[in-house]
Amino acid sequence: MNRNSKSRKKYDSAKALVVKQLASSLKISESYVRMALNDTVKNETADTIRKEFNRLYREISNLLNK
Repeated sequence: MNRNSKSRKKYDSAKALVVKQLASSLKISESYVRMALNDTVKNETADTIRKEFNRLYREISNLLNK
């Protein structure tokens, strides 16, 4: 079987760094951060995680693209 290379997701190390940073700063697990980002968990903490993730990821992306 031949996989179509367009359907594969590329690994984004910036996202992994942001997930680790959020987990350590909020003192929660990385898996909980990923669940919050995937809308598996829906509560106030998950909303905060999503907002912080978007803010930090935007900042890192801007720094890397300069």
